Amino acid sequence: MKFFVYSTRYSKEIGDLRSIIEDYEKTLEYIFKKSIVSLYNKSFDVGPLELDSVKLACSKKYFSRISQEYRNRQDNIFRAHIYDELIGCNGTKRATELAFMSKGIAYHLGGGYHHAAKFREGGFDYLNDIVYAVEFMRKKYNLRRVLIIDLDVHFPDGTYDTYVRDPNIYQFSIHGWNIFPGRGWITDIGAGEARFTKLNIPLPSGTTGDLYLEALEEFLPLFFRIANPELVIYQAGCDVLHNDRLGNLKLTLDDVYRRDRYIYDTVYKNNKIPLVILAGGGYSENTYKARINTISLIAQERIMFEEKIQLTSNVEDKFRKWISQFKNFFYTHYLK
Repeated sequence: MKFFVYSTRYSKEIGDLRSIIEDYEKTLEYIFKKSIVSLYNKSFDVGPLELDSVKLACSKKYFSRISQEYRNRQDNIFRAHIYDELIGCNGTKRATELAFMSKGIAYHLGGGYHHAAKFREGGFDYLNDIVYAVEFMRKKYNLRRVLIIDLDVHFPDGTYDTYVRDPNIYQFSIHGWNIFPGRGWITDIGAGEARFTKLNIPLPSGTTGDLYLEALEEFLPLFFRIANPELVIYQAGCDVLHNDRLGNLKLTLDDVYRRDRYIYDTVYKNNKIPLVILAGGGYSENTYKARINTISLIAQERIMFEEKIQLTSNVEDKFRKWISQFKNFFYTHYLK
């Protein structure tokens, strides 16, 4: 079963982030016009959660502060931002429940607020929809082993910090190094009983698509087997694109399609594990095109947008050095 989850109810009063909502609208306009959505089993237009619902994703102290500010602060941009994240949290929860119950796949055109932790905000994010969905599924369905794959260009520090000591939440990230939040080295492995349930692969600024895919194919299959998940949540950020204003990697539209196809094949097609895909970050003119390609992939439709350009990089030697170190660390500690 394949599901598409989206919203037509986002506010645009969110300042510099309004481009994200505009990208969602471009994506929706195209896929409805081309009837791509009709190739899914069902689509769902979601609204916001009640604020009290996200207590699941927040510590008591943090929820008290956020809820008080949301109700009392006379700041339309802040209030609109929280409102939009309540929509995103609901969409991720709905997509996760649909994928898990049907043993299928669900794409959510939203979500991926991975810089917020259970006890703090971070980056642009106040509420972590991934954490909310995981905690909802644990409470309702007694879900245990979850693998969170995060391929946004930024290290998912909020998700990592929330689950750093949780041995049942496995986390895999490939991200650019030397950009926000400046964390996520190979030695960030989790803590306590959760050591080696988290795997982080930072890449040098300027890494191109072929090198990126090489790293993904080297580490993900083995870590996937270690995790042995009941459910996979995939943050499919498009800010890895070469022209992203907040990124530092050099992937083309074709590279992002290959990346997402690899995740789709590894998790869902070949291993039949329920898969949730979140739109994640993206701040370039090609963001909505990359998302349309992934939505088309899930619908088993052809690629819609191609980008036949050859990007060069002067970091291959550095990449090789890093990957060699990472392989030694991984094979020594994770596969012992």
